[in-house]
Amino acid sequence: HIQKIDADYLAYWWRGHGKGTLHKVDDWFEWFNDGSNRQYRQAAMTYHGADKENYYRQNFKLRAREKSDSYRELIDLCYALTSWPSAKIDSQIETIMDVKQWSTILSVRLFIDDWDTLGVRRGKNSYLYLPSPDGDPTFQRWQLVPWDSDLTFGNTNAQITIGSQFPQLSKLYARPWVKRMLYANYRYLMAEVVEPRRLSAWLNWVASSVGIGGTELSGWCQSRSSYVMARLPSDSSNRFDITSPSGDPYFTTDNKVTVTGKAPSNVDIITLNGEDITEGLRWSGSYATVWQYGPIPLETGLNTLEFVGYRRDGVRVGSDTLRVRSEYVEPPSITSLSPDHGGAGGGDTVTIRGANFENGAGVKFGNVPSSSVVFVSEQELRAEAPPHAPGDVIVTVENPNGLKATYRYFTYLKEVNKDFHISLDDVTTSLNSSFEITVKLDFDHDPSNENAGDIQGWSYGICHDADLITPTAIEQAEDTASLRGGQGPDYYRANLPDQIPGGGNHDGVTVAVVIDFAQQVDISPQNGWKDVKITYKADCPGGGCAGEPLGVGTEIVPCDKTLGDPPVEAIMVVKGQVIRLYSYDSAQVYIEPSSGFVRGNTNGDDQIDIADAIFVLGYLFGNGPAPQVPDSADANDDGKIDIADAIYILGFLFGGGPPPPPPYPEPGADPTPDPL
Repeated sequence: HIQKIDADYLAYWWRGHGKGTLHKVDDWFEWFNDGSNRQYRQAAMTYHGADKENYYRQNFKLRAREKSDSYRELIDLCYALTSWPSAKIDSQIETIMDVKQWSTILSVRLFIDDWDTLGVRRGKNSYLYLPSPDGDPTFQRWQLVPWDSDLTFGNTNAQITIGSQFPQLSKLYARPWVKRMLYANYRYLMAEVVEPRRLSAWLNWVASSVGIGGTELSGWCQSRSSYVMARLPSDSSNRFDITSPSGDPYFTTDNKVTVTGKAPSNVDIITLNGEDITEGLRWSGSYATVWQYGPIPLETGLNTLEFVGYRRDGVRVGSDTLRVRSEYVEPPSITSLSPDHGGAGGGDTVTIRGANFENGAGVKFGNVPSSSVVFVSEQELRAEAPPHAPGDVIVTVENPNGLKATYRYFTYLKEVNKDFHISLDDVTTSLNSSFEITVKLDFDHDPSNENAGDIQGWSYGICHDADLITPTAIEQAEDTASLRGGQGPDYYRANLPDQIPGGGNHDGVTVAVVIDFAQQVDISPQNGWKDVKITYKADCPGGGCAGEPLGVGTEIVPCDKTLGDPPVEAIMVVKGQVIRLYSYDSAQVYIEPSSGFVRGNTNGDDQIDIADAIFVLGYLFGNGPAPQVPDSADANDDGKIDIADAIYILGFLFGGGPPPPPPYPEPGADPTPDPL
């Protein structure tokens, strides 16, 4: 049965992706009026500009989706093969072209001396197909479809590389990783397809089936195999091993490593610790026998990396193991400065927040070191800004081990206004309880500074640790609600975390106020302005309260340019001019340990239902969070948490089983002490 290359063919071979773009590759002939000469041109993958009428229409005839008359994707492919540098071909060509599929087709056509086709000696007798994505864009890569393979099995000494008539494809197949694909296909053909006994048996079966005599193809294929094999690198040209890095173990202070090695040409598959990494390898060398893989993430301590090479048929060729000891230390990072500006004369105390700060860290503003740095915690430093000329400077934190972090920018001003201040009050609460914070604004905080004038509006963020507390509501406090005779401000927007627009950090709430659009109403400079009330729940969604008998402390902090995208600034506006937040008092929040628990209320929502059984199962088998009070998940009170507890809860709820042992239904202490 001969299949015609048409819509049915595409639908059969590319099921679900058969409505793509199909081009027939062919010669182009043009006869002159006198009949004595003609113009002749072969197809090649050469870029001839963006005009489809110039070359493409004649040599790449559209045979599917013809009404679209679109050559754009084909022209893009020709441009990539013609104009992209080698590095871009290596990194991006497989996003538009299925190189592995092309290599499979071309290896067969070259092996059987199918000279009258694209890629060998003639630019014709092929189709190019771009499958329709149909929901999966990875399918939309150009593929090579063979056609009209009748001038074959002629010269056993024919070429085994891309013909010189196709410089764009030759450039692609000169890349080591692509060359290796082609050579690997030859080895597979000779070992598995045209192996003498196997091929002879198949040819004899075909001959007898159709009633013809013997065939000479078997002998031709063996002669051809000998010729091809002599031009491939030897299987023993390299043993499979790791060449870099060296050492047993290899020591590094990094948290990743890139490994280089060699593999004989018959290696088709390489695994790392049992995982196939073949697609991620980078090949180099004249015969593409040098491989590289990485960066490979490392755990702190000893890491064992076993690389194994296999033939395509699964036979193991060789292996090598690299042991890497990582002494990686997480570098510091800076997330915010408060304030992020100060006077050119210096002397301002700047709070630096981030991670992995060490006691003894130094701080520089530009190239000028701070004379006073106070280590508060791994997340906070306080540094005195040194004198500096006006302008923006980079702030650098350097730990005693030499690891650094930078932040752009701290701004030195000729004069700095210190009037805008935000204050929050400390609070003590208990696990799973709600509490309220009132945000108070000072508009005239610096008594030594002549105030700039009446206030027209303000904005700011209030940040929190999302692993420990959750804001659940926000509303106007009494002073802001009283504006404009009790109507409130003309514009008021307060966002909870899931309402903050854009990307970036959402661990907080944002507030923006414009008092009066017509600018007929403003407020005089004053302090202690009660702006909003924020309700939080100490629910510890990140599990940070579990197993903390003394409770947990956290901080709620006014923040500037930290939340949302674009980030919300902490500013007040006076006569149209911006005055930035200069200082603040954060709220220290202490979450007391729970005074008791209800057995079976595993997720801490104050009720027992099917969600509690699912919570236990998620903790046991689905990498879900741990219960805040472990004993609450011990529904049957046997001193451990296992699947029996989930079954106990379900039996109580739906199967007529007994209720959980005390403490239930009221919270209390465990009357039967156990390891939980």
